Amino acid sequence: MINEAATPPGPRRVLIIGSGPTAMGVLHRLFQLSESGAISPDSFKVQLVERESEVGGLARTITDEAGFSWDLGVHVTGLSKYPEFLSGLTTLFLIEPLHVG
Repeated sequence: MINEAATPPGPRRVLIIGSGPTAMGVLHRLFQLSESGAISPDSFKVQLVERESEVGGLARTITDEAGFSWDLGVHVTGLSKYPEFLSGLTTLFLIEPLHVG
């Protein structure tokens, strides 16, 4: 529970550290809540910090100087087990949804 008396005035500050799938999920959820009217876009200010020059965190692939590609982490979108996660990815990255079968 938030102690309203101790809450400073103005928008709440949201700091997101990293730009992996979880961070993108947080941004997506804030956008959903804002679009639905559940929260006002003026009620929060988001700052995302990322030390790399690319987004993705450990869910990305890099290519080395020799042209070899390396996966930095597990790339599982879970077509059958995690449909909401896949829906978020397709919305965030404006890609066509994958179909199984």
